[in-house]
Amino acid sequence: MEDLASDKITALTTDGARYIVNGTFDWVYEEELACRDGFRWSPDGKQIAYWQLNSEGVKEFLLVNNTAGLYPVITSFPYPKAGETNSAARVGVVSAEGGATRWFAIAGDARNNYLPRMEWAASSDEVIIQQLNRLQNTDTVMLGNARTGKVQTIMIEKDDAWVDVDWGDLDWDKQGLARGDVEWIDGGKRFLWTSERDGWRHVYSISRDGKSVRSITPGNYDVIGVDSVDLQGGWLYFSASPANATQRTSIALALMARLMVLVCHSTIRILSRSGSARARMVT
Repeated sequence: MEDLASDKITALTTDGARYIVNGTFDWVYEEELACRDGFRWSPDGKQIAYWQLNSEGVKEFLLVNNTAGLYPVITSFPYPKAGETNSAARVGVVSAEGGATRWFAIAGDARNNYLPRMEWAASSDEVIIQQLNRLQNTDTVMLGNARTGKVQTIMIEKDDAWVDVDWGDLDWDKQGLARGDVEWIDGGKRFLWTSERDGWRHVYSISRDGKSVRSITPGNYDVIGVDSVDLQGGWLYFSASPANATQRTSIALALMARLMVLVCHSTIRILSRSGSARARMVT
C-alpha cells in the first residue's frame, strides 16, 4: 500500500512465493470465473479484504516461445484441467497500516470449492462471500465478520444443472469489479440478486439475513441486462423482452416493487401496480 501524501510504501503481505499469490488470481479464476483484481478496500478505507491462492500441487502447463530470441524460451505455469487438482483459495482482511491477516473460517475443501465473489457488505464490519462448489451448481452466500473471521450462511442458490455466478451481462452500475457482485440497497438492509430459480432470470431483493426474498421483476421473460440502479431515486433500469423475444425493451422498475414501467417506441405502459407508485419515462 502506498501513502500518496508521503509516498511511503508498506507491504501488507510477505508470504508471496511461487505457489502463493495474494490479491490476484490463477488461470481458473481469471478465465472461468471472470475475476480480475483480487482485493477490495473497506468503505472507511482502513482495511483491505483480499484473496490468497495456493497453487502448490497443481500440474504445470508448458508454453514454448520461439520468437523471444535465438533459442526458445519455455514458460511453465499451474494449469488445472478437468478433474485435476485446483488451487486452494481463501479470503482474509488486513489493516491498511499493515499487520496480520485475519482469515475467514470458511468450511469445505478449499481445492474443491471456489470463492468466485467477495466484497464489503455495505459496511466496514462485514464482507459478503460466495462459495461455489466444483460442480458449479450450488452457490453458498455468507457474511463474514471482519473482526473475528467467523462466517454465517445467509442463503444458498442451487440449480440442477449450473449456477451462473456471472449473471450473464448484468452489471448493476457498470463500475463493479466483477459481474455477479451484489448491489446493496435500502441503506445496506437489502441487496439485489439475480437468479433463475423460477426458470427465468430475474432480479430479487433479499434482506441482509437472507430471510426475506422477493422477486422484483416477475414474469415469463429473462432480464437481459441492467442499465443502471438509481439508489437515490429508487429505480432499477433494465432490459428484457417480455412481449416479443425479437424485441429488446427498456424497463424502469421501482426498487420497492410497486410499479413496473415498460418503454417501447416512445410509449409508456404500466405492467403491474401495487399500492402507491410513481412513473418515469426512460430516455
